[in-house]
This record gives sequence, structure tokens and C-alpha cells, in this order.
Amino acid sequence: MPPSKLQRFKEFSEHFNVAEVEYRRDSQLQEAEFDSLEKWYARVDDGRRRFIPFLRGQCGVKFSGRVLEIAAGSGWMSAEMSRITEVTEVFTLDASETLLQEITPNIFNYLQAQEDKITRVLGDFHRLDFKDESFDLVTVDAGLHHAVSLDAVLAEVFRVLKPGGQHVAIREMITPPLWFKRTSSTRRRLIAAGVTENMYPMKEWRAAFEKAGFSFRARRVNLKTNWLARLNEWLFNGLFHCRYVLLGAKQEGGSIS
Repeated sequence: MPPSKLQRFKEFSEHFNVAEVEYRRDSQLQEAEFDSLEKWYARVDDGRRRFIPFLRGQCGVKFSGRVLEIAAGSGWMSAEMSRITEVTEVFTLDASETLLQEITPNIFNYLQAQEDKITRVLGDFHRLDFKDESFDLVTVDAGLHHAVSLDAVLAEVFRVLKPGGQHVAIREMITPPLWFKRTSSTRRRLIAAGVTENMYPMKEWRAAFEKAGFSFRARRVNLKTNWLARLNEWLFNGLFHCRYVLLGAKQEGGSIS
């Protein structure tokens, strides 16, 4: 099977965070040089792949037609979506050339992606170099909270979605109602390096989606397989921590069920 194609956007937006990209480039180069790919494979085998069946079966997400993944990271979600028969094209967008060139192709191979369907795109999710109403579905995994301007990103996603299209965000940072205001050492280090690490309460996520034009729905997630972990999620998800899928629909009979 031929490798996926790579294209580059012509220009980035004024919101583009150069410091973050440089930090991630340096850390990713270090990982690629000194760590084996097994570390990356372990990341995609941490249970996140169970999201696709959950989204299809429990959230009414339609994986079909032309699909865009923004802030794609390793590209695991693009790989999984490419193997769905109804999906005809997948565009895998990230601002890190290191990831797109060095890591993503290995993840595609590891997950047996249908690479003839995939185009890797080096670009800025604040300014999507695609025509209006180009995609049936736009997905993001733990990426929106890195946006310098959440409003700008969601406006662009809304623009490139077809009427009736859907936007799905998983593993985003959501401030729980019972939140003790402390910041982890890892998060402090990232912020000090210039990385954008935003955390919003659910009402602000809803407001941002609706401001962009979406109808909005949030769905609690419990993908744990151990019974004790599942019970913990059932009791405390939404109180002390928030694990939700954020779902937006561009109306034309495209509301999320």
C-alpha cells in the first residue's frame, strides 16, 4: 500500500503559537532519537482506541465521507477512521512537522491504516486551508484546549463542515464542579515553556460551541474495563474529574442523538 501523502498549508494564522511548536518539536525529536517506538505504540494502546466504537454506538457519530482530524498528534484516530469502509478520505492535520514526518507514518503502519485514504497536512487549526463545507466530520483528540483562540478554531471547523456535519472532541480538559485549584508540575512546566494549556468548565465549552453555530451535546464517557474502575467513573465522573465527549452538529437535520 502506498504511504500517505503530505501537504503543507501556505500560511498560518496570527494565533499560531510558535513557542509551543518549537517546544514540542524539540521534545519529540528527543523521544524519536532516544526512545523506541514502543513508547508511542503503548500510548495508542492505552484504551483510547475504544472511543471509536463508543462514538459510533453510543453517540450517534457518523464516520463516513470526507473526514478531518485536527491537532492530530500521532494520528492514531486518523488511522482508525481510515479502516472504516464508509470513510472515503481522511485528512490528518497537525502543526508539528516532526510528528507528521517521523512518528505518524509508524503509527499508521502499526495500526494498519488504509494509507491510500489519508493525507497528512502540516497546518494551523486556527486557519484551515480548506474550502467551505468540505467535510462530513471533524474530529479532535485532546487538542482544543491547546488553542490560543478556541473561538477561532471552532469557527473554522464550523465553516469547513457540510450542513448536517458533526464535530467530535474527545479527552479535552474540563474543569469539574468540585475542583481543587492546583496545577500539576507537568502542566506548570508546559505553561512555562510557552505551551497553551487551557481548562474550561462545561458551561464555557458549551458557550464556545454554540457561539460558533453548533448545536451542542456532552456525553459522559466510561470506557474502563475493570469493574472497580468503572464504578469509580460512574460515581465521580462529572464531580471530581470530567471525562466527556463534546459533540457539535452543524444543523440540517444533523443534531447529535
